[in-house]
Amino acid sequence: MRKNKFKVLFVYPNIEMRTIPPVGIATISALLKENNIEVDVFDGTRYTDYYLNPDLDYDTSHEKFNRMDIHKDRVNNSNVNAFDWGDRDISLKTSSIFTDFTNKIEKFGPDLIAMSIVENTYDLGLQLLNSVYDNIPVVMGGVFATFAPEICINDPKVDFVCRGEGEYPMLDLCNALAQGKNPSSILNIWHKSIDGTITRNPLRPAIDINQLPIADYTIYEPELFYTPMQGKVWRIVGFETQRGCPYTCTYCNSPSNNYTYRKENAGNFYRKKSVENLKTEMDYLVKNFNPELIYFVADTFLAMSKPELDEFSEFYQDYKLPFWMNTR
Repeated sequence: MRKNKFKVLFVYPNIEMRTIPPVGIATISALLKENNIEVDVFDGTRYTDYYLNPDLDYDTSHEKFNRMDIHKDRVNNSNVNAFDWGDRDISLKTSSIFTDFTNKIEKFGPDLIAMSIVENTYDLGLQLLNSVYDNIPVVMGGVFATFAPEICINDPKVDFVCRGEGEYPMLDLCNALAQGKNPSSILNIWHKSIDGTITRNPLRPAIDINQLPIADYTIYEPELFYTPMQGKVWRIVGFETQRGCPYTCTYCNSPSNNYTYRKENAGNFYRKKSVENLKTEMDYLVKNFNPELIYFVADTFLAMSKPELDEFSEFYQDYKLPFWMNTR
């Protein structure tokens, strides 16, 4: 039996100063903590040393970029109103992202590195992993890992890939590693053994998202909550109301999630949280994180029935908070 808690270090190789604290990592963190697993995060936001030469380093054909203060480009292109990070006393980090990453690992001592990536953060993620010489197991998850698992699992630094939802697969993986058990049969997880053999497990049934704990935003640095919008820097909290989308727009990855889950007999990927559950979560987030604006994390926020929308609108009026949503 282990004397110490199993430790997971989440790595978020974010494009600098972009969007909000990731809800996915925060939800997995909440579940792991409920099960006596210790969690920390290394966040790649706000580092200035990584992106130094925009004219040479930016490849528009593939979105292969790591951009310092990407919002400023949008200002220059007249896509957003001008703003000033100094209004909220936010400054960029001038230390080395790679040195800070290795120092975080030495200080925290993780048993597992869990990296959440999208396509245009994959390259930075690999560079971070290659800067570490400790033989720590690595699992990759997120949108890119779900739809390009072969690319991820074949990298020498990657031991596991998590496809689809990560909450319970991550819990199962942590428990297996902590107990010294073989992790090769965990649903949603692809496993590469020492001899290079890859086990490609199918997806497990889509979970009831109403049963998940409230996202654990305490793991993030305070600066990550601030995002520019309409010429002002707001303190923003992400609020997940649903997963997936009932529509089939070809420019979006949600239809692919629906198709993949159905193909592997894993149920419907599109699910909604109950209005009762949403009210409980909203109360908690407002009381504990004092947001100035709510960022509804939903592919199509208005995919509600009229009674659901009426009930949601009624309780939301109690908060008087502006919000951002994506819909169609």
